[in-house]
Amino acid sequence: MTKTITIYLFFTSLVMFSQTRFEKGYFIESNGDKVECYIRNLNWADSPVKVSYKLSLGDEPKFFDVNTVKAFQVYEGPLYLKVSGEFPVTQQFEKDKSGESQPKLISRNVFVKRILGGEASLYQYSGNNDRIFLIQIGKHKPLPLLYKQYIKPGSNQIVDNKMYRRQLLEHLDCGNSIDIQSVTYEKKSLINYVQKYNLCIDPNSSDLEMGVEKRKGIKFGLTIYGGAQDYDFNYAVFGRDQDYDNEIVPKVGLEVEGILPFNNDKWSFFLGAFYSEYSSGFGRSNVGSPRYFIDINRLEVILGGRHYMYLNPNSALFLELGLTLDNDFNSEHRIDFNQDTADSSEEVRPVNLGSGLGVGFSFKRKLYLKFNYYLNQNVLEGTPAENELSRVSLLLGYKFL
Repeated sequence: MTKTITIYLFFTSLVMFSQTRFEKGYFIESNGDKVECYIRNLNWADSPVKVSYKLSLGDEPKFFDVNTVKAFQVYEGPLYLKVSGEFPVTQQFEKDKSGESQPKLISRNVFVKRILGGEASLYQYSGNNDRIFLIQIGKHKPLPLLYKQYIKPGSNQIVDNKMYRRQLLEHLDCGNSIDIQSVTYEKKSLINYVQKYNLCIDPNSSDLEMGVEKRKGIKFGLTIYGGAQDYDFNYAVFGRDQDYDNEIVPKVGLEVEGILPFNNDKWSFFLGAFYSEYSSGFGRSNVGSPRYFIDINRLEVILGGRHYMYLNPNSALFLELGLTLDNDFNSEHRIDFNQDTADSSEEVRPVNLGSGLGVGFSFKRKLYLKFNYYLNQNVLEGTPAENELSRVSLLLGYKFL
């Protein structure tokens, strides 16, 4: 238990001291002045509330919010613009929906993210269980698009109030009104509609000139790992715990990782499969003294999440947490008595559930070095004897896809 607590505290301290990169950008003050700076780029999934920045990389961090700044941008990233006004409550979760068809409007003073720029621009606000889109014509104030899902009276059917379609026809009509019936309150659909409007206004415009945000998806990669795993088995004999010999054995495997398209590619999920073998025993060899043996052939399947912490553009530390499904086949625990008494054996469970923590280092997201600690497991089936299998591993990986 003390060992487990120590490892958890070590992982927690790494998270506390981790940093995100400060990248070159700027913000516009309330008086219109532009200030060049370095912004802590979190590639926000929700609209940011408080943003950390430095005037130079050696300075202490400072902060700005919508009360002091009109707009900000990390260069080559999306523009964030301050908008104050009445926003609809979209209530995305089904449990929050009601039978009221008209969207409730609440006053907000928030940053919104530009996801398409041009003669007409498209913005998005995310937060408080809401995702709201806004359109802007030229330099006019962005206008929230009204939308709500509600429960149809007399039934449990969820229907849409698509007021945003009338707003698009009123403000962005360029002879493409036939398309309006297919426009949904989704980013891809709204981008396509606004793009068509911009191209209708100016046929020479292009995605680059319109400042289209790159629509990133999940980036998948395949990594091969090789290294060593340290096994230790503890077994209660006549009420006394007996430690089997520690064995360091080879461990190999493959892992599929998906990098999520937000927060600066700092979060991912992974699915891995690893193989290792463990054999150990203890006891005296003289007649009448039993010897104890355990043999394990293990295929470990692990599903988990990973968080990267940048040291520089090429290097990062990472933490991971996962659930394991350990498949033990042709595995047994046996007792050899070295006399006329028949030997006995105990089955190792064919499947064991578990969990593990990991810490590692990545170079250019191609080379990986990681240390994993797994929570101890009781692996024997059908025995009252206490038993515990513990393991840690050190692996080197190379991402080739």
